[in-house]
Amino acid sequence: MTSDIRESAPVQIQRHYRAATTFLRRTKASPPSSTTIIWAVRRDWAIDGSHEFVCPRSNQRAAERQLAKDRAFWRRGPIRPALSLVQMSAHEFALHGKARRDCRAPDCALPPTESTTIADRC
Repeated sequence: MTSDIRESAPVQIQRHYRAATTFLRRTKASPPSSTTIIWAVRRDWAIDGSHEFVCPRSNQRAAERQLAKDRAFWRRGPIRPALSLVQMSAHEFALHGKARRDCRAPDCALPPTESTTIADRC
């Protein structure tokens, strides 16, 4: 059925469709690797006990800058999450974005220790 729709579409749309599918075939992205380590900002929500990971970065310095920006953003609001910097695999980060909304699992990535973490309430 989809081929009927594509064939009946205007020629310009058919060209865009072919170009897009060719591009996707050539640049087929590999899934996130469990061996690729990234840094991310962890937001812990006191309201319901859930957490989320945002702002993935490839190095710690870039992640610390993003943490400062995230902290400045949430400082203005009435509800403020606890923010911390964590190291995790790219695969785990991708899973949280897709299947683990409002995650409350205790085995998710945590800051290294209380003494070395940058976590605090905004």
